[in-house]
Amino acid sequence: MTGEVLSALIVTLCVLPHLAYGAIDWKNIGRSLLRGSSPIVKTDSRLSEKRAVNKTVWISAHSYEGEHFFDEWTFFNEKDPTKQVNGNLHRDTAFREGLAYITPEGRANMHVDSKTVLTLPEVMFRTKLRKSVRIHSKTLYNQGLFILDVAQAPWGCATWPAYWLAGFTWPDDGEIDIIENVHSNLSNQVAWHTDPGCWLTTPGNFTGIVGSTNCDG
Repeated sequence: MTGEVLSALIVTLCVLPHLAYGAIDWKNIGRSLLRGSSPIVKTDSRLSEKRAVNKTVWISAHSYEGEHFFDEWTFFNEKDPTKQVNGNLHRDTAFREGLAYITPEGRANMHVDSKTVLTLPEVMFRTKLRKSVRIHSKTLYNQGLFILDVAQAPWGCATWPAYWLAGFTWPDDGEIDIIENVHSNLSNQVAWHTDPGCWLTTPGNFTGIVGSTNCDG
């Protein structure tokens, strides 16, 4: 998981539990996570009837929040692969510059750089970069329900709040952009990036307007 410039963050991972004879098999939850699968076994009629209404049962497996939020993330400070005019900061620099911090109430915050002044030539030739914060989760996931609780996301010219899921190699391992908004857009832009040959089927079980059906990264 990766995130850029979001305020008051809480990220919760939920997983599907094993179900056995109408009850949750808690002992196998950890094993299913390690195997990367969560099969559902046959259940009795009462549980089946209940699941027909609730559809899916999720349990909380991990939550990133509070004063130790940033301890479980790495700060990406390499050259920006998106070729934008921003420089991603190391953890110590981000905290020193006040672009990442924990509030007295225990809320994790990542801020937009609103102090750096850039001239047009500096922007065009990228001789000076605007400071930015980008973090990656230290834990890797291959499944789950990911819930992001954000108090406020930046909006306006030169902002790019984002919440992504991505693999090691781009775009071979894929990328899912759950939240992404650039500049003054009035709506969220969800995207999938893959190798050539993947297309979005429309209509589908989603709302919104399709900008492109080609997922080629």
